[in-house]
Amino acid sequence: MTNKWIKEFFIDKGYLFLRIMDSMWSSAWGIVDNLVDLLRRYGIGRWAHILDLGCGNGRFTVALASRSYRVTGVDISPLYIADAWRKASMYGVLDRVDFRIGSALDIDRLFNRGYFDASMLIWTTIIGYYGSPETDLEILSKIRYVTRDNGYLFILWTANYDIVAMKRALCGVTNYITDIDHEYVLVEKPVFDHVRGVVESTWVFYRKRGKDLVYVDEVKLSLRLYSLHEITRIAGDAGWELVAAYHSIRDYSPFKPGFSGFNLVFKAI
Repeated sequence: MTNKWIKEFFIDKGYLFLRIMDSMWSSAWGIVDNLVDLLRRYGIGRWAHILDLGCGNGRFTVALASRSYRVTGVDISPLYIADAWRKASMYGVLDRVDFRIGSALDIDRLFNRGYFDASMLIWTTIIGYYGSPETDLEILSKIRYVTRDNGYLFILWTANYDIVAMKRALCGVTNYITDIDHEYVLVEKPVFDHVRGVVESTWVFYRKRGKDLVYVDEVKLSLRLYSLHEITRIAGDAGWELVAAYHSIRDYSPFKPGFSGFNLVFKAI
């Protein structure tokens, strides 16, 4: 089962989002410094085997591997996985990584029970993509299947209902313009339905030509957003217990509803 927008966004027109991911590679190393500290905080040392689900083209997988972790990245996009292998070779970590093409709904067929010591969902990935709490329960249950007993699940830098609703209340409806790189510009046009808890957004890509912008293509996404109590309940039904909710993992300040994205730590029960 793959939603139409997921296939278009990450596979059919995946080269567009690849531009954005490439532009963020340089920042991955500093972020992973904080991530390594978080892992150590929960007793996950360099012996651990980690799942990076929805890994894209592998910036966090590769950066963690450069810190001596064993990491397996899984993504639905063949384009991203091929690029992730190239990046792993470039950074000299082929002996520490594995990459698989696959959906989050297939991971229980890709890996044995308890295969990983910890699993990660980073940067608003997977959860909410299918628009259904029932599907997210299935996904979290499959992640629990491939994570060992007493292992951990980290959901980090992830959008939620409260923060999007707060921004909508304070700023109203607004578009976002991002200068991706020397060649491309992105214009995001989000629409938030607070009744359904869904944000739908059109991403329009332009190529720079002197002082002008030339239309390239566009993709749409639809994301189901959750409040903290909702995601905690769904995760609990899937066999996960919330052990921490942070505003930031830089200083481990506590979660602030309406001002924090999700930086959540769950333990397998």
